[in-house]
Amino acid sequence: PAVCIKGGVPVTVLPIRPVSIQCDEVKQFDHFWAALDYYFTPLELESAATQKTQELALRRRKLEATIAELEKRVPEYRAEAARLKALAHKLLMYKAEIEEALSGRESGVRIIHVNGSRVKIELPEGDVVEIARDVPLGRQVTNLFNEAKEMEEKASKAVQVLERLKKELVKVKEEQRRVEEEVKTSAKAVAKKSWFEKFRWSITAGKRPMIGGRDASQNETIVKKYLKDHFLFFHADMPGASVVVTPPTDDPLEVLQTAQFAAAYSRAWKIGIHAVDVYYVRGEQVSKQPPSGQYLAKGSFMVYGKREYVRNIRLELAIGCRKDGDIYRVVAAPPRSAPLLAERYVVVTPGNVEKSKLAKEIAKLGKCSIDDIVAALPGSSRISEEGRGSPIPWEEIEKIFTW
Repeated sequence: PAVCIKGGVPVTVLPIRPVSIQCDEVKQFDHFWAALDYYFTPLELESAATQKTQELALRRRKLEATIAELEKRVPEYRAEAARLKALAHKLLMYKAEIEEALSGRESGVRIIHVNGSRVKIELPEGDVVEIARDVPLGRQVTNLFNEAKEMEEKASKAVQVLERLKKELVKVKEEQRRVEEEVKTSAKAVAKKSWFEKFRWSITAGKRPMIGGRDASQNETIVKKYLKDHFLFFHADMPGASVVVTPPTDDPLEVLQTAQFAAAYSRAWKIGIHAVDVYYVRGEQVSKQPPSGQYLAKGSFMVYGKREYVRNIRLELAIGCRKDGDIYRVVAAPPRSAPLLAERYVVVTPGNVEKSKLAKEIAKLGKCSIDDIVAALPGSSRISEEGRGSPIPWEEIEKIFTW
């Protein structure tokens, strides 16, 4: 299987090395699904990024348009307030002369034009203004001051709204940058993704690898492709749990930590149970063949023979962030092995904080994707403790998963 690359961009994926197609570079893979992942995942990420940024871009455009309108309105409101005040002061200054002119007596104010209840007058300074004939001049002056005050209040409120919207715009821009950076990071991570990262994966404190299914389909894939006869198969003693597979071991601590991982990714977490039993068997005891006349749903298996149990496993899981070059990865692990995988991590237990909200809190530990943290969390949780580690190199982890 291979991917043809032109100008640094994957252009096609083929089950065999291309012969007739001209490529700048040919990237080969051991498995066709890996080649498909390499080709399609960046396209899916780009599509996801577009969906994420469309809403942010729309919010940004609306904010920018509103801000521009308010920035235009504020000086207009202030100018109108100043004009009304100036007019009120002039009418107040020449109040006596205006009233004399309106009464028909000689005055420094000249009547220019009368139109019903409205009259245009020329003040001694030469300004021409229009006033009402049927409203006392003092009341008109008061009304002008009130209108000026209303304009000033409009300007003041507009400034307050403007400041709030500008702060909101800064946040939207930061969110846009974060999403774009997150997509870039995800794209880089996908380009360098190891085979086991498709699944739930971790290691024990003794550096023993384990993989688990994210759903029924992956449970099926793990059993069919990766469960060898002498490997160990772990499953919480309830339906709706991740299948966890690991190479054989007799070490009780290794068994316990693998059981912890299996327990965490079970339905027990989602329904708020804090402890559950986990059983394990050899791979040769697991079969997709149901008894005669029965049917096995996708992701279901028959387990034959004796089961070994790890009783009353406390539900807790470490979630952390690690940096490998320019790649940030979210890792999940039994608490004792977390220091081998992450610079900083938290230990979570079943709780009432929604995954999306808790993920934002955990994301403060590093630059890992919030979406990846959400995907790693088994369900609603709470943080019970925080820790720091000295993670082993990614190359060593990849070697650990050579089985």
